Amino acid sequence: MKKNKINNVKIKNIKPILIIIITVLIAFGSIYTLRAISLFRGIETPLRICIALIIIDLGFLLSIIEYKMYFKKAKKIFYILFIIMFIYSLSISFVSYKVSASFNKLGNMTEDNNKETHSTSIVVKKDAKYKDIDDIKDKTIGIITDKNSIAGYNIPHQIIEEEEIDTKNLRDYDDFYSMIDDLLNDKIDAIFLPSGYTTMFSSTDGYENLDTTTKVIYTKETEIVLENIEEEQPDITKPFTILIMGVDTTGTGLTSSFNGDALILLTFNPNTLNTTILSIPRDSYIPISCMGNKKNKITNAGWYGESCIIKSLENYFELNIDYYFKVNFKAVVDLVDAIGGVEVDVPYSFCEQNSNRQWGKKTIFVNAGKQTLNGEQALAFARHRKVTDYMVNYCGSKYVQNAGYWNDYTRGQNQQIIIKAVLKKLADKATSFSVIENLLDTISKNAKTNMNTNTMLSLYNIGKDIIAEGNTDQALNMQRLYLNTYDARVYWDGCGNVNGVYVGGIYDKSYEAVSKAMRVNLELEKPTIIKDFSFSIKNKYEETVIGKGLTSGVSIKTMPNLIGQSESYARSFALSNNITINVNYIEGTVGQTIGTITNQSIKERTDLSTLSGKTLTIDVISTIQTPTVPEEPEIPGLPDGDDTTTNPEPIDPTTPDQGTETPNPPENNTEENQI
Repeated sequence: MKKNKINNVKIKNIKPILIIIITVLIAFGSIYTLRAISLFRGIETPLRICIALIIIDLGFLLSIIEYKMYFKKAKKIFYILFIIMFIYSLSISFVSYKVSASFNKLGNMTEDNNKETHSTSIVVKKDAKYKDIDDIKDKTIGIITDKNSIAGYNIPHQIIEEEEIDTKNLRDYDDFYSMIDDLLNDKIDAIFLPSGYTTMFSSTDGYENLDTTTKVIYTKETEIVLENIEEEQPDITKPFTILIMGVDTTGTGLTSSFNGDALILLTFNPNTLNTTILSIPRDSYIPISCMGNKKNKITNAGWYGESCIIKSLENYFELNIDYYFKVNFKAVVDLVDAIGGVEVDVPYSFCEQNSNRQWGKKTIFVNAGKQTLNGEQALAFARHRKVTDYMVNYCGSKYVQNAGYWNDYTRGQNQQIIIKAVLKKLADKATSFSVIENLLDTISKNAKTNMNTNTMLSLYNIGKDIIAEGNTDQALNMQRLYLNTYDARVYWDGCGNVNGVYVGGIYDKSYEAVSKAMRVNLELEKPTIIKDFSFSIKNKYEETVIGKGLTSGVSIKTMPNLIGQSESYARSFALSNNITINVNYIEGTVGQTIGTITNQSIKERTDLSTLSGKTLTIDVISTIQTPTVPEEPEIPGLPDGDDTTTNPEPIDPTTPDQGTETPNPPENNTEENQI
């Protein structure tokens, strides 16, 4: 009897405890869920309000029922209801946790947007005996003088101060190329370079193998706080622009100094759901804002960070770039795999390195034809731009027979194809929470943007409209643009090549067509009405790519080779190009022509637009040096002395010279003598 009483007491005492526990759990789960729902303001507001009311009402209703079962002493129903409420509270808490985590992942891309992490390394030759920074403190170290370069100038000076390096050992350079050349030619012992230098210079002729010819002995990483300017985010119900910057690295994460190899500029009009997409060739030769607006390759602007690329493109196209996404190019692999691959019609078979830049067994082979590409194949398709010796020797003729097709321009078009395929697949997979969660996890670790979380969430409404159309291809309406360029070589001081470096000059007409298409889509300019239109069912439809094929208007004018030209030619050229000219008249040598140029102060292929305030000096032959007459040989028997040679006494032709023997008269002209 006593035992039963004790058990009854325990049971009676445990019910109030269970009620308190379940009430707390229900309250916590409900509040946590309401908070998670509130984070996504602007998205399906009526639906969110309904869900919030259901959560509140259901929690309150379950609690009331549980209390009634307690007072009615319905034990079984009480415990069953307790289990249901316990599972319910855990379920809503878990879902709310997942929703909040997804929201936080979006925030990770915009967190600390006013901070950048830069890294500088001290680099020496691969075969150098130096192992750490202490070994080179008394050696000659190269450093660039460009104060705008955080990794090339500012961080190196921090290292110099912290490590007490004698500034007398420093050698100044105006550019990276000259400094690297001197290191490789043993003129200096070490140099300061951005830590990602092997990738930065890998696509420049002559600097492809820095990973095998140099090594790093010291690295310093610094977080730079940028000027924080609070700007109101543009209203995405109006047309806006997005710049996608691909960072090509072998690892995960992002770097502040990078090559702008994958630059894609999009304009989007939410009223028409029309998108223009432009891949900007990496070698495009345009003014770079952080280089004093001097022209250079747009890819090199990435050395100074995303702000330099953005400002340069804004100035060039005369429009504002509202948002940017800086994405690790390698993240394409994870993103594509997360959505189950993308469908692409590959024009030609090719082979390429994998995402870790590995060949051999890791080589990626892609065959021609319509197919579903996995992450590695999609990245290879977006990255491939040329056929290398390795491909020729190891991939097989099938994968290199269309070598002439691949270049920077086709690579840009292929990147557009991948983006379009990804967006299409995302629209199909948008209802899968697990897919969205995987995508957010991948992107949050490998992307940075200036778009705040609320703005990103606002894109939901646009996506909903596109999905509502049913056919995402027609609804999205992507208009491909093509910036037509031509090959050129331009010389600048320190470019590392006396013949200049390869750049892509942009045809004026192509630029105008592309720029107009973007401005029309942004509603900054009215479209031109096409009055004439022809169509034939016999002709296969081909998508119009705006800007492609337009080859009028050359934008690059360079200094010609004046050696061997005439002075009048040089003066005429200088006059027509508003260049001050200075002439040095020099004496030429035998074989040269009077009036020809033998030297010019401004190198051949120098961009004429960079010559403001400079003077062209040329050396012109005005006279020819008179050849030196050799001295007559000394005649034996003549007395020495100046008097004999300068004032010889007259000789009587009738008197034999007593100083010499009289020559014998010629012998008879006999047959023997003739022989």
